[in-house]
Amino acid sequence: MTEQRIDDNGDVDDGGIADLRPLVFELRSDDGITAVYEAVVDYAVEGDDRDARPASPVQTETRTFTAAAMEATDVSDVPAYSVTVTAPSPQGNAQAQQELDAFLADIRAQFLLTGPFADDGVSGEVAPPVDVSSEISFELAIKDPKAVSGNFGVVAIVEATVEQEVPGGSSPQTSALVTSVLAHRDHRYAARGGIKKATVTALGGRGSVRRPALHVLVGARSQSVRGATVWVHGETRLRYRFVGKFNRVR
Repeated sequence: MTEQRIDDNGDVDDGGIADLRPLVFELRSDDGITAVYEAVVDYAVEGDDRDARPASPVQTETRTFTAAAMEATDVSDVPAYSVTVTAPSPQGNAQAQQELDAFLADIRAQFLLTGPFADDGVSGEVAPPVDVSSEISFELAIKDPKAVSGNFGVVAIVEATVEQEVPGGSSPQTSALVTSVLAHRDHRYAARGGIKKATVTALGGRGSVRRPALHVLVGARSQSVRGATVWVHGETRLRYRFVGKFNRVR
């Protein structure tokens, strides 16, 4: 396993997007062990007021989509996307539900449509099943391609917060973290066909990003990895920006 420390500021591979939007998550299932929430990003159903939706994604999609099979000329042509979060079930625990609700409300995201990314073999990687005792899963997807046909790529930009790992000892702080549904759980990102490239930037705090056999520390500068599945780990409470690139898989 290799490590690389990040100790200076660098450019963020974010597609030029600065204004991310909060997501609205809805509960899809809860079996008492895992809870699954989904947020759908559909620019076509957000109204015609340009101040109500970011101009950047639509403009970027229209401008760069010439690399794909057809050109999107209207916001209604832009695909709908989704972020599905799988976390420990808070059933019967009001404090855990409040904590999870605040976590989901704090997530920000944008999606950009572009030409397909080169296949570098990550689609052949096999990731272990999701384990909510040690991770929270983020599944990035194309919910509905709409009028877009052929092959294309997607850049998903997500900001979220990883709670810190559990410290040693038996302090009240430790007890609170142990009972948390968020602490000591990495954030796991995946997309059908694999993440072609993931860039993680620490916005506050300290942590690391990894895929199987690769572990890099994240400080003030961004760090990139490639893998079918990518994990973000918080050594302290870590606010981060994740930029993941993936292709439509038919």
